[in-house]
Amino acid sequence: MQINYSIQDEIGIIELDNPPYNQLTTPVFLDQNELNEFINKEKLKGVIVKGAGRNFCSGADHTSIKDQIKNPEDFKKSWNQG
Repeated sequence: MQINYSIQDEIGIIELDNPPYNQLTTPVFLDQNELNEFINKEKLKGVIVKGAGRNFCSGADHTSIKDQIKNPEDFKKSWNQG
């Protein structure tokens, strides 16, 4: 899952990008400092969260996440890297 930031006509856009359905295959956490810097830009009137392509987000890929938690230490490392 990639998260893209952009600004169009003073509107911030946060885009979830994992085609074709923008499924969450791992826990996704935004860096709070990076997010604060983005949303506090001058002239930004609002923020839209959207999915890349024609789908917003079909949710979590339960199979992928279930496989990841079989080894709790590896899961914890990936979770902390955000």
